[in-house]
Amino acid sequence: MRAQLFTAAALALALLFPTSVLAAASAEAEETPVGELHVTTDAEYVKVEVNGQEWTSTEFEANGKRVLIKGLQLDTDNAVTLTPRTDALAPVDLTVAPKEFKRVRKGKVFFLIAKKAVKFPKATDKRPEPEPERKPEPETKPERDDKPAPDEL
Repeated sequence: MRAQLFTAAALALALLFPTSVLAAASAEAEETPVGELHVTTDAEYVKVEVNGQEWTSTEFEANGKRVLIKGLQLDTDNAVTLTPRTDALAPVDLTVAPKEFKRVRKGKVFFLIAKKAVKFPKATDKRPEPEPERKPEPETKPERDDKPAPDEL
């Protein structure tokens, strides 16, 4: 009886194992790989936009001067805009091509990472300060000279 039970369990395990392996392999094949962009900046805690949309899948290191942008698609170029929190610095646009991502091993796991460094330029499009409104000066009448002209004497 034990032999039949063992045989049935082994047969069931043999039938389930290959299908679970195939299911895991197909799930990996459907999942598209994503990459990370590591940007070192001279400003702290910058705002990130990817392809025109605000990007929330970010992490900050080194007191906010290094931003890790996660979940970037590797099939197309990614347009990244970094906006500093201060108005004194201008935003910077980056384009990251799929060729720039390199395989980096961390422990037993491989990541696709691209690295860039950015220095923000000073903002040039400051709004000019509005000129103070000038109050119209009251018209003054010229003073009359009561003195007789030298010809009249």
